[in-house]
Parts: sequence; C-alpha cells; structure tokens
Amino acid sequence: MTLDSLFSTFSATMDALCLDAKPTRIAVAVSGGADSMAACLLAKAWAEARSISLLALTVDHGLRPESRAEAESVHTRLTSLGVTHKILTWEGEKPRARLQERAREARLALLAKECQSAHIQYLILAHHQDDQDETRLMRLARGTTLLGLAGMSAVREKDGVCLLRPLLTTPKSALVAYLEKAHVPWIEDPSNNKDIFTRVLVRKALGNGRLLPVGEDARLTSFRRFWEKHLIFLLDRLGGLENGAYAHINLESFYLLPRVWHEGLLARLVPIIGGRDHPLRRETLAGILDKIASGKGFTGGGCLFRTKGKTLWIMREPSLIKDSSPLIKSQSVTWDGRFSYFGPSEPGTLEKLGESGVRLLKEMGIKINAPREAVEGLPALWNEGRLLWVPGLIPRPVLDVGCKSLVTERWLEVFVPSPLGGIRPHERLNLPVGAP
Repeated sequence: MTLDSLFSTFSATMDALCLDAKPTRIAVAVSGGADSMAACLLAKAWAEARSISLLALTVDHGLRPESRAEAESVHTRLTSLGVTHKILTWEGEKPRARLQERAREARLALLAKECQSAHIQYLILAHHQDDQDETRLMRLARGTTLLGLAGMSAVREKDGVCLLRPLLTTPKSALVAYLEKAHVPWIEDPSNNKDIFTRVLVRKALGNGRLLPVGEDARLTSFRRFWEKHLIFLLDRLGGLENGAYAHINLESFYLLPRVWHEGLLARLVPIIGGRDHPLRRETLAGILDKIASGKGFTGGGCLFRTKGKTLWIMREPSLIKDSSPLIKSQSVTWDGRFSYFGPSEPGTLEKLGESGVRLLKEMGIKINAPREAVEGLPALWNEGRLLWVPGLIPRPVLDVGCKSLVTERWLEVFVPSPLGGIRPHERLNLPVGAP
C-alpha cells in the first residue's frame, strides 16, 4: 500500500462505515503505539475535512509503573498536534489470570463509558491487517467454526457505542512507515514482546514465517452474513427474545434441525444474553447442548438454562447481576452489559427486579409468562422503594428516561466486513500529499 493511498483508503472506509449518520463528534482510542498514533492522525485529517470534532482517548491501565508517564506523554504529543485528548484511568485491583483479555475488556468499557458521557456515537479502534491475521489463527487454534474465521467485524456495538475498525485491510508496516515519514514518534509497550501471552507467540510465528495467515475470503464473510441473518429468522420461528433480555425456544422444533443449527443458534445467542463480548469455545458449546438434552436446569456462559415442558428458556444468570446504578439527569448508563439507559429528570436507581419486584408486579396484576428467574433479572427503575418502571412490563413512567436493550441490538447486528478490498504489499511507500 502506498502512503499516498493510505489516507484516501482510510477516508473512503470511514465514509462507508459511518454511512449516512454524519456525526458531529467522533472519538479515537490511542494507546501511544504506532497503530493507534497513525489511526489518530488519519482520523484527524478525515474529521477536519468534514468539520467533525475529534476526541482522542488514552486509558492508563496501571499495569506497569511507567504507564502514567506514557499516557501523559501521549497527551503532550497529541495536544501539540492540535488533537483534543483525555486520559482515562483503570482504577481498582487488577486481575492475575487472563490479564491481556481482561485488560482489553476494561479498556473498552472505560472508552465506551466516556463516549456515552460525551454523547459520541462512534469510536475508532486501530486494529489492522496483522491483528486480523492473529485473531483468525488464535480462533482456529481454539477450534472456532467457519464463522469465526471471518475475523473481527469492521463495525460492532459496545455498550451503546459503535466501534469502527477502518484499518482491517491495512498492514502495520504501512502505519509505521506513515509515522516515520511524518516524523511522529510512538511508544513501544514491552508486554507486546512477552512470550507468556498467546497473541505475542502467534505474532512472532507469523513474522518469521512459521505460521501462514488465514487470509480474508469474500466467500467466508458473505457466508457469515448469510448465516447470521438466517439465525435471526430462525429464532423468530422457534421462539423469540422477550423484554430484550431472555429467549425461549420450542425444543420439539429445535430438535428437528441439524446439530449445526443448534450450535449456531446457541453460539450466537448465549454470549449476548450473558452480557459477554467473546464467543463460546466449542467445548463449552458442546457441554451446553448435552445438558439441554438432559432436561435439567444449569448455568453456563453467563446464562441460566431452564426447561419447562417443551420450552427451553435462556436467561442471564441471576447471581452474576450485581449492577446498581444511580440515574443522573442527561447521562447515559450501561447496566449489566445488557441495557443502556439515558438518565431521567428525577432521581432513580437501576437495580435488578429481584424477588421483591416480582411480588410487586403480581400485586399490580401484571401477568408474567416466563420463569421467575428470567423476570427477576430484568432491570428495574426504583425511587425510594417505589417500583417505577420495568421494560416491557410496566409502561414508561412520566420521566424523561430512555432505555435500549443491548441484547436485542447485538442479536440483530450482522457481521460487517471491511468495506474495501485487499492489500497489494508490493507497492512502493510514499508520503501522502496533504495528509498529516
């Protein structure tokens, strides 16, 4: 990829990903590494050309003693380039197991929360072609389905914020060359070279030719879109999503289908209801299907499974719901990774409905056609012990409050491949004219 085509490719991709939304503000995640620094500069030029305000966000993860100084150096560098920048801090105790995965989840949650507070709909992430290759190989090693080999989607939702990955067809080498020509330095994170992390081992194996990348195949991405659309259609015929929170499936009809449809439906549905970002491992999925066949209740993937007669109910595992969020006027709140609320004009608190809430619903004469545990896991708006609102069960109160089910939104979301074609690595690299 030539450097003079890099900016035009980025711009065309961003235009395609944003479609007709025409945002007035947009954010970009910047760790300080070469990938995100290049993404930030490209986003700056793209946004300026369209009179869009850009906010760069850096998360100080606190995992290394020098992380704060690095975040502040990113702040100094970007502000000197005319980019508005803010540092977010990951507070609290840090995990010891699955560190990279959980740090990534915490970082995304902080970024999404800040975007919600700033009323920014789109957040740019700097994942590039090399990251996509690593992701496909790691999924392959874990026993992914063909759908997983389609890789990361160019557009996805996180806590009510639209994540954009406009660089998925751009190799890292092009981004590094871009910064070198523009004389913009970047930070090298030492954890990117630690062999204790699986992604680092995969990256090194790809770099020295011991592993070959699983290339993007238009047939595969088209198949994934086709498959996901049919899964949406299938759930509608077998049962459905209720109150944007839990699902029911007619088991007689379910078992008339081939097992591949069982796997596909649950692999997509369970993580969404469980409030998780990552797909199920194949062994976890196989275990869930075996337990469903037994007819007994069980938990798995953040969900509780209950069979009543010929119906399978899949709901959020009640013991994992711990969120209690005060609603603040004109501010957005994400609750349990499953619902997004916009604060009311009067004070209130979001908590799970619970046993006491279910009793109040029955006293109000509201009919409940679902297992008690499913309804108990619904979000409820409370004010000084009064139950004001439960989505789908108690009509919207006379409060300026908005609610969106992220479960429904993610279920209806279909895989979006990168809108532009592949890379021609043999092309000569030159600095783009007029780009930063």
